[in-house]
Amino acid sequence: MSSKRKAPLRAVAPDEKPPAAPVKPETIAEAVEMDERALLVALRDKIAKEIDVGVAAAYLAPVVRQLREVDKAIRQLDAREEQEGPEHVGGDDDQAFDVSAI
Repeated sequence: MSSKRKAPLRAVAPDEKPPAAPVKPETIAEAVEMDERALLVALRDKIAKEIDVGVAAAYLAPVVRQLREVDKAIRQLDAREEQEGPEHVGGDDDQAFDVSAI
């Protein structure tokens, strides 16, 4: 069982506002415009709804396999974000290079 690391507790400034709730996209097309996690969550929701409505027996196993793969990808993104911090997940690794640091 893996232990989850949480950010240390800190005092909240009097003028500090709570973080905004993430916006859930209405469609998969909207999710594409957001980020990878939003797209994966939208796809997972769509696949789950299709399974709930009823999938022909011949297609159930492949659809369930897709659902599990998408869910696994979401969990991997979440684990990576928890481990590295939200600022590192998403591919924006460009930082100023300091030659004097060598």
